[in-house]
Amino acid sequence: MQVRLFALLVYITSTHGTAHGQPPRITEDDYKWGAGVNTGIPVLWGDMSSFSKGDIYLGFIAGAQGEYRLNRLAGVSLTLEYGHSKIGSYSYSSGFYLNTQGVTSYYPPGNGPAVTYDQLYGNIRFFSAGVHLDLNIGRLLLPGLNPARWRLDLSPAIYLQHYSPTIYYKADHTQYTDGSLPRRINLGLGGGAGIRYRITPRIDLQYRMEFIWISNPYFDGIDCFSFPGSNMSWTNSVGLIYRIDGPRKPGKSGRKTPAKSGPSDGLRDSPWQQPKSGEGIENEPYPYRPAWQNVQAETVSGPETPDFPKSLPAIYFDDDAPISIDSVKYCNELSIIVNTAKARPERQIVINGYTYHTGEGAVSERVDHCVAMYNYLVAHGIDPKRITFGRIGAATEQERYNFIERSRRVEVVLK
Repeated sequence: MQVRLFALLVYITSTHGTAHGQPPRITEDDYKWGAGVNTGIPVLWGDMSSFSKGDIYLGFIAGAQGEYRLNRLAGVSLTLEYGHSKIGSYSYSSGFYLNTQGVTSYYPPGNGPAVTYDQLYGNIRFFSAGVHLDLNIGRLLLPGLNPARWRLDLSPAIYLQHYSPTIYYKADHTQYTDGSLPRRINLGLGGGAGIRYRITPRIDLQYRMEFIWISNPYFDGIDCFSFPGSNMSWTNSVGLIYRIDGPRKPGKSGRKTPAKSGPSDGLRDSPWQQPKSGEGIENEPYPYRPAWQNVQAETVSGPETPDFPKSLPAIYFDDDAPISIDSVKYCNELSIIVNTAKARPERQIVINGYTYHTGEGAVSERVDHCVAMYNYLVAHGIDPKRITFGRIGAATEQERYNFIERSRRVEVVLK
């Protein structure tokens, strides 16, 4: 049943928004809110344990999760879970005695009936609400990890819990204890680690492991003189997290905003105005690099020769960095673009900007790509009067699922 519910959730969310042929695309920067479901297996340790003498009791736990990302490295989440598990005696405690009030003695008591642990088992139902601080340690420990696909979290947490235990006979499964021990709400301290993989633009597949210290000596329905720190739980769970769209507000992305002056370039959906000659260039971190001069002259000999580039190379932008042109990584591509533009001064230069997502922040990002290319060309001696902006659009359908570079690019065309 759980597998069917997961499959249904994947189908509904992965097809959301495709009716018009434009499924929503969410960048790592845009994602703020998330909600999902989890299910897994709890393991309990107390005066009895899920790993008991002769028996291994595997229960279940299921619940919901909501989260909010504070920034790229940290977020907070809330989990609400219900679980059920059984417990049995350890090898060393199988000869301990338990009376009907749930009190343990190491020898046969003289004031009432008592049964040894190995004849009994516990049935525990519990509810847990946890508040987690999710630290994305993958960005710190694994810099090569693709942040738009993978996430590795370390999550200290505090929990509010309620346990309802009952002790039964193994032989006939009838109730043994009278339930007189207090059943109270208690705190739990602990946390865990999780790894997530982005299977669609809106859905993450999650594995999470948690350890919790239980501050309730009676959570297992037994009153014993054991060390309180031995009351613990260990949970392994899997889940699906739905990433709720939360696009950036213009001007709040931490990236530079081009100056708003000069005549409009006709970008109907863009708030950007084309800067005047030289405007905004002095603040851009684009050092002059003469490497483009090393390109052979045949590269720009003219359209009538086979060596003239029929299409100029695209420049890509990484998803996990501010919008700027990496002049080291794309040295050869930039050399071809600048050299070709200088060799054909009579031609107009059109810059097309692309990204893979839609929404309020998408137009601003695509324009930012064009502005970065504009500033680079002008800083390297290209007359700004030759430069105009062309298409400000989304990536092609074939490129939509390459989440980092392929869809976030600019293309330069000579006309």
